[in-house]
Amino acid sequence: MKRFSGILALLSILILLFGCSSDYLDFKKINNRDAEKTLIISAIAGKGTPFKQKITNDLVAKLGDRFTIEVMNLRSADDLKRKKYDAIVIMDGCQAWMFLNSRLKRIMKKLPAEKQIIVVTADDLEFKWNYNGLDAITAATTPDDTSKIVEAIMAQIDEKFPPKKVQYRY
Repeated sequence: MKRFSGILALLSILILLFGCSSDYLDFKKINNRDAEKTLIISAIAGKGTPFKQKITNDLVAKLGDRFTIEVMNLRSADDLKRKKYDAIVIMDGCQAWMFLNSRLKRIMKKLPAEKQIIVVTADDLEFKWNYNGLDAITAATTPDDTSKIVEAIMAQIDEKFPPKKVQYRY
């Protein structure tokens, strides 16, 4: 009976672990031959949510004609070693007022600050966060409305890489 209880406990733990870590963004790569810049849109691995996926989809739709875009899930800064990119959007969820977000902090320390756009989702509408002088875009997770956070990300991207103005010849 003890053996059966032990096996049952182990199976329960495995089910919980796999159930909790199954949230990943859908991988995509949009190659734009005309793009001069490459953008990576990512979530901390295991912390992709439908809200973050919608933000990702909206960004891809808005930026696909300007950038080569890769959507990925980050486990560590080593995931980026062989990738060439000009900017990276990193999304994470707030855990215990950011005290438990050690993976995000380790990644941020290893990447050039000027390439990072950090997005932190939380349940608190008033939540704000910065780390080592880099302000994060913070947003309450409201599944129906991603427009404000997409606009904030777009503003930072446009600041880093102003859209080219189209000149018409008459």
